[in-house]
Amino acid sequence: MELCRFEDIGKFCQEAQGYLLEDEAEHNLLLGISHALLHYPERYPDPAYLAIAKSHHHILGVAIRTAPYKLVLSKVRDLEALRLIAEDLLRYQEPLPGVGGLITEVEAFREVWQTLTQQTSRRVMDLRIHQLTQVEPVAMVGGYLRLATQSDRPLLLDWFTTRDA
Repeated sequence: MELCRFEDIGKFCQEAQGYLLEDEAEHNLLLGISHALLHYPERYPDPAYLAIAKSHHHILGVAIRTAPYKLVLSKVRDLEALRLIAEDLLRYQEPLPGVGGLITEVEAFREVWQTLTQQTSRRVMDLRIHQLTQVEPVAMVGGYLRLATQSDRPLLLDWFTTRDA
C-alpha cells in the first residue's frame, strides 16, 4: 500500500475522479472541492492537501484538505489507507481542525489519529446523504405561468409578510 500526494490538481483529478464518481452521492463534497480547485483556484490561496492511497494501482481512499477547513475523506476500500493518510498528515506539519466523511471512515481515522498524536477528539455532527434514484411523474394541474401585475401586489405582500411571521 502506498500514498501518493499531489501538488497538481489536474493530475489529482485525472487520477481520483473515476473512483469518486463510482459513489457520487458519498463523494459529492470531494468532487465539488476538486472542481473548485481546478476551475476556481483563487478561492483557495493556500496549497491543498491532495492524497490518494493505493494498492497495486487500485485506489483505496482519497483525502482532500483546503486550509483552514477540515480534512475530507472518501469512502475507503481498506481502513488501513486511513493510517497512511494520518501518518502523512503528521509530516505535513499543519494543524488538523477536524475530519469529515462517512461515519465508518471518520471513526476509524479518529482512532488512528488519537493513537498517533495522543490528542483527544469528539464527534461534533452527523450528516446524512440523500440520493435521487427515481423521479415520479406529477399530475398536471390547471393554470398557467404569468407575470405578476400591479393588481397582484396585495396578495404578494400578504405572502411576503406571512412568510416572515
